[in-house]
Amino acid sequence: MYPKSTHFLLELIQNADDNQYDLDPDDLPSLSLTYSGAFVRIACNEKGFTKKDVEAICRIGSSTKAGLQDSTGEKGIGFKSVFSVADVVWIVSGAYSFRFEKKEELGMIAPIWSDYPKDFPSNFPSDFPSDFSHAQTGTVMLLRLSKDESRRSLDDEIKAFNPRILIFLRRLREIQFTTGKKVRKFRRTDQIAGSCRKTVLHNDGLDHHYIVIQSTAKSMPLEPRRPDSSTSEISLAFPLTETGQAIREPQQVFSYLPIREYGFEVR
Repeated sequence: MYPKSTHFLLELIQNADDNQYDLDPDDLPSLSLTYSGAFVRIACNEKGFTKKDVEAICRIGSSTKAGLQDSTGEKGIGFKSVFSVADVVWIVSGAYSFRFEKKEELGMIAPIWSDYPKDFPSNFPSDFPSDFSHAQTGTVMLLRLSKDESRRSLDDEIKAFNPRILIFLRRLREIQFTTGKKVRKFRRTDQIAGSCRKTVLHNDGLDHHYIVIQSTAKSMPLEPRRPDSSTSEISLAFPLTETGQAIREPQQVFSYLPIREYGFEVR
């Protein structure tokens, strides 16, 4: 459904939204991406991998999210999208530390138990970690990009990122991209107002206001991949000015992740 065949950034966001979080009240479920040269570091403050999570990430068509009503992913291959741009991926989460090497036999599904790498090229930013002990909470991934084309693709995906995706996610509330010295930070805050939700997207210092109305469609047709799910949530987000006036313009359609614009407009 998505407009690009290689959209690994959106897949990572989807995975982060499906993660489980156990945070202090002042903390937000967050995903950060730091990009320098041929390496990308991705960190999420989730609870961390379980044994079943490790087994699922090593397979195709297997997922710990299959059949769950409160998850977006179901195919068990979302993580594999990183191999569209990377040839080596290190993962540290909970008690686990391992890597995948795409060029090895069964390289995308057979983990190699190893520590997080300690030596990096000198062009890494000074705050880019050169070492990482086992994460007690959270997950860190390090990607070594496979070619220049992958770097251009990642640049394009970051530039084209639509922060309105945060309106329709279930758990993730904050996303940050760091490329060189440039930092882009997006955050969502909510206020429940009766049957509506007032949402503010904080986008690089600018605030965008929305009224979100949600409804549940019941008695949905059976979906074999989600046998225990018979309902679907539909959300309509109406953009507002700071004074609360409606902004009348076509809006993009999302299925959690952005699909495309269909020209829908509220009159």
